[in-house]
Amino acid sequence: MKAVFPISGEGGLPLPRGKGYARLRRHIVPQPLAPLLSFLNAHPGVCCLAVTGAGGKTSLIADLTDIFAASGRSCVIAPTTRIFVPPLRNRAPGTRPQENEHSPRPCDALLLRNGRPPDALAEELLALLRDPRRHGAPVCAALGEDIEQSPAGRKLRGLPPGYVCRLKTLLERAFPPDSAPSPLLLAEADGAARRPLKAHAAHEPVIPACADAVAAVMGLDALGKTLAEAVHRPEIAADLLGAEPDSPVTPAMAAALLLHPAGPFRGAPPDAARLILLNRADALDPARRGSLIRNMTETLRASGGPENILVRGKTGGRGTRSGMPHARS
Repeated sequence: MKAVFPISGEGGLPLPRGKGYARLRRHIVPQPLAPLLSFLNAHPGVCCLAVTGAGGKTSLIADLTDIFAASGRSCVIAPTTRIFVPPLRNRAPGTRPQENEHSPRPCDALLLRNGRPPDALAEELLALLRDPRRHGAPVCAALGEDIEQSPAGRKLRGLPPGYVCRLKTLLERAFPPDSAPSPLLLAEADGAARRPLKAHAAHEPVIPACADAVAAVMGLDALGKTLAEAVHRPEIAADLLGAEPDSPVTPAMAAALLLHPAGPFRGAPPDAARLILLNRADALDPARRGSLIRNMTETLRASGGPENILVRGKTGGRGTRSGMPHARS
């Protein structure tokens, strides 16, 4: 049986105790992300979280940067797929202004590879993390290959997964497990064209082999919509499910896509912790919200889903399990 962290409300969550600890506690109560936060906080040294799926990946990463910044921990966003260029709090020389409105949180710096080896990018990142002018304040840094213009706006091209792992190794050397606090490495490893559910092509998702945990996200607002309306790559979903594109998405269909061998956990390291985040609970019809969530979580459990199934929405949420597996050594 996998060990889990015991969590008993706000008092049982072993969170980092930095200058912003009191503000952090206020920010997370009630806290549907408590098991995930507990795992990330307890993991020794640099921890890499890969986020896959649809319907809330960017907002999850943004919330994590906010939560851990409040306790003094830096976050490094290192996508392996295209994301909207994060806005910058204070643009540094050589960076470009942000024009897109879809990234909900700003970062302190945007560092581009531009063909450089990982050691060179890591050196620039470490200089930022250790900048004495910041007086120990946490940093949010976004890394990427370069910036390209798309019909939807300016996109940051992701880094190759092997490059992300090399960066993690270099960060681990700079921040050994007994140093505090070590940065959190967040890899958005999937794209979903803003749909709440996704069926994956053969090359997706792009999970780094060094990921310590993988979070697969689904927007609960997919339930009841047709495959064509709700799913990114609906033709793949229809083929996998033996359904028509105009078939409404049921909890059983959503669970089948989330747990399919070719789904959001494909390519996850065997020893990485896994969780499913059911997002946008507030978008469900209030009269049916409870029964739909119960049906969804029970279907995932009955189908062999991961131990941790978390549910959240704008008005709060809950985790259906008590913790994440212990961090691997």
